[in-house]
This record gives sequence, C-alpha cells and structure tokens, in this order.
Amino acid sequence: MKNILLVTLIYLLNLQIVNAQKNDYLPSGEIISKKIEKKYPSHTFSNFIYVDINKQQLFLLENRVTIKKYNISTSTRGVGNKSNSLQTPEGLHKIKSKYGQGVPIGGILDHRKFNGEIASINLDTTSTAIDIICTRVIRIIGLEDGVNKGGEVDTYLRKIYLHGTNEEGLIGKESSHGCIRMKNQDIVDLFDRVKKDMLIVMLDNL
Repeated sequence: MKNILLVTLIYLLNLQIVNAQKNDYLPSGEIISKKIEKKYPSHTFSNFIYVDINKQQLFLLENRVTIKKYNISTSTRGVGNKSNSLQTPEGLHKIKSKYGQGVPIGGILDHRKFNGEIASINLDTTSTAIDIICTRVIRIIGLEDGVNKGGEVDTYLRKIYLHGTNEEGLIGKESSHGCIRMKNQDIVDLFDRVKKDMLIVMLDNL
C-alpha cells in the first residue's frame, strides 16, 4: 500500500513539473520573426509584440528573442477590423500612446484617466458583464490602409487598447469587447518594458 502511494505521489509531482515546463515554454523568437517578416517584408521585426489571438497569448520579443509570455483575452465575437463590430482587429499595428503611469493596481481609467476609484478584481470565471479598464492602457494604431487604418476599419478610432481588467478570472478565454485584456500585474510589467512606436502584430493564426 505504501509503495502504491509513493508511486502515485511521484507521478503527480512529475506531472506538475511537466505542466510547469509547458507553461514556462517560450517559442522561438527567431521563428516568429521570420514568419512575420514573410507577411510584412517591408518591415524588420526585432523588438516587437506578437499577439497570438488563437492561443490567447501575447509575446514580447527583444532582439528576435522571446523574453516574455502573457495570457490574454480577446473579443468574445472573434476577429474583425470593422467599426462597431466589437471584434479584435488583426494585422500590423504600433503603440501610439501609453496611459496610467503610477496608477495603483485596479485603478479605474475612465477615458484613459484615473478617476480615483479602485475596481474589485473578480477571479471567478463567471463574467461580471461589466467591462472596466484598469491600471494601465496601451493604445495602438493600425498601419495597414484599408485593413486596420482609415474608413470603417480604423483600430485607433475604435479605441482598441491593451489594458488591465476587473475580470482576471476570464483571462485566457475570449471575453473582451474587442480590446486585449491582461491581468493587472501583467499589464504593468508590459507597460514598463515597451515604448511608443513599438510594432505590434495581431494575428489569429501565424
């Protein structure tokens, strides 16, 4: 009986180690960069953000090396660039501006300004049906005319952000209204690492 318990314990420990290794796995930045450069040959991708909409993950690359991975949430309505679609846009973007420096974790950003209130962070997987923008905002602008820039497909005018959320329990699942939601500590970390004009590639499938 003791031997069975010991074997079971060893199996569970090994399983935890394997799962932890999977969660910590960072894909090759060189491979990501080369694939993206095939799609956008007029640009060189060295320091940039890659949003994998299909996997609900965001990768930060420096010198063509993947240095960080964050779980995210994109739109419940899928992928699309049209105004009022509430979908997450695809394509080549860049960081236009950053807001919220110094705002406390959970601080509510109303029109990108801290309104003095702190959101209650829900860790449950049930939707609160309240979409609150918290902690930090990274506003992006599309770079592809007719795809995510101009007319009815303008990412900037749609006010698509990377931002913290009050619904942290839903991170990793499609749950936003078009923006890229992140856990509040994660958006602070990313915010501090990135600069204005950094390229962002958002794709459903690379």
